Amino acid sequence: MKRWNNIVRALGTALVLFSGSVFGYYEGIKLCARAEGMGEAFLAIADDANAIYYNPAGLGLLDKFQIPTCYYRPFTGLDLGGFSNTFFAVAGPVPNFTHLGTFGFGWYRSSASFVANLDADNATKEYDMNSENILYL
Repeated sequence: MKRWNNIVRALGTALVLFSGSVFGYYEGIKLCARAEGMGEAFLAIADDANAIYYNPAGLGLLDKFQIPTCYYRPFTGLDLGGFSNTFFAVAGPVPNFTHLGTFGFGWYRSSASFVANLDADNATKEYDMNSENILYL
């Protein structure tokens, strides 16, 4: 009996420790028009600031600062809310120390919302149901 208690404790501890590595996954992440136009085959030639998402090694090819942004809302026209994706990045050579290389910072947010009627006057309010934030450095 003592052995089974130890096994249950070990499994419980493992589940608690590994639960932090589980996160939501949203399919169809679209970050830049250039990658979309190439059919998401941007990995090999990632030579702009969007490389922070596709292939960070491509940041070494930057010779000036770039700030790509993207706001994407698939399934527009939903009456009950919707999904939205936001991407913002800053990348470029290290100021005054270009011999040190480049740096990049990116933020990606995917969220789902729900719209509800609040009163008889058809006033509505949008509630954030689920969101996922990813930081790239």
